[in-house]
Amino acid sequence: MDYDRAERWLFSLINYEKTPKRGPKSLLDFLNLLSLFDHPEEKLNSPIIVRGTKGKGSTSMMLAQILSNNGYRTGLFTSPHLISVRERIQIGSEYIKKTEFANLIEEISTHIEKKRGIRTYFEVLTLLAIKYFKNLSAPYSVFEAGLGGRLDTTRLINAKIHVLTEIGYDHTNILGNSLMDITFEKVSGVDNGELITLRQHPKVSYVLNEMAKMRHIKLTIENKDFAITNVEYYKEGTIVNIDTLKAGKLQITIPLVGRFLVKSAALACMSSLSLGITDCNLSHLELPARFEKVYEDPLIIIDGSHNPMSLSNLLRELKFYYGNYKGEKTLVFAIMKDKRIKESLYILKDFFDRFIFTEANTPRSEKRENIQALFSSISSKPSEVMSQEEFLEQLSKRDGLFVITGSFFLAGDIIKYLAKKGIYSGKKLYSVIE
Repeated sequence: MDYDRAERWLFSLINYEKTPKRGPKSLLDFLNLLSLFDHPEEKLNSPIIVRGTKGKGSTSMMLAQILSNNGYRTGLFTSPHLISVRERIQIGSEYIKKTEFANLIEEISTHIEKKRGIRTYFEVLTLLAIKYFKNLSAPYSVFEAGLGGRLDTTRLINAKIHVLTEIGYDHTNILGNSLMDITFEKVSGVDNGELITLRQHPKVSYVLNEMAKMRHIKLTIENKDFAITNVEYYKEGTIVNIDTLKAGKLQITIPLVGRFLVKSAALACMSSLSLGITDCNLSHLELPARFEKVYEDPLIIIDGSHNPMSLSNLLRELKFYYGNYKGEKTLVFAIMKDKRIKESLYILKDFFDRFIFTEANTPRSEKRENIQALFSSISSKPSEVMSQEEFLEQLSKRDGLFVITGSFFLAGDIIKYLAKKGIYSGKKLYSVIE
């Protein structure tokens, strides 16, 4: 099986990322799938799982980078991808190669085709990552949970270290409408070991403390076991100083801008500290579509924020770095149907001068006319609806600041276009663009 055929087979499976359904009702199907391969999840070396609402991806990537920079071959499983599905599965700084991806898909599909049942896209990708990391005997592997919770595929991985980013409202149709319900779902997979987390909302903290007592989980919590004491912001990066009970004072240099990265870096550093690693080295870090400046003239920022919590953080970053920007500020926005769209628009409506509503290339994307109608009910500012092609065609003809956000699907579409034009500044993603 070649790569193109393997990719087609994978994309033929049920994909809850692209269809707005509730998802699987049980992990039994995935458990049966793992049993066909003699439970490779039980043979992983030191897996670490990152859960939460906001910052899972950046925390996972930072932790994997720290481990790799300390000389450990480290697996990273993350989602979603921007250009190629291979981005989701990495060893060190390299995406899985096409031949290895195709070989593993062929092996998995052979077992499934005879009794296909309901096997999902995410289940197969999780299995593929597990097998890949096991086959290469990676000393560590970092798994970013999907939605996280009782029915997430990563729950069946027996990790001793768990990381929990900030909890907020997202996927409420699946996880629940209250912070306590969402927290319970997110940490249901934490059955033992250590849980490293940030300072949380009191309702979230209550659930964490109660579950830790019941399950004998060791909690490592911001402002109790570690504290961010000082942050220095520079044009090309950020320096974070933290105090820890385990190792005293530590310093983290983030080679990217963005205040939202501070918490993720602290979590990643504390997670590495639990493994006995004190050098929180983040050199060569790339975080595509996380407040990423991809072009200078016009100034283009691409960000994958897609819920009110992450968009509120994006707005704070924009005010901090571009609050005094003198030119026209344009928002280019697409969002999925199952998101809190009106609330998301309300957060962004005052910062921008001009609004363009478009759609991502996925059935889950809300119609641009519907987004505009919701926006018009809360703002009288000028807005337009455009296809991606129409927006991109006029991009080079206008000056100002363009912020493209609302969906990782949209971010991937735009990055791919810019890369093919040779005007995308990211280096790593070029390796997956044909």
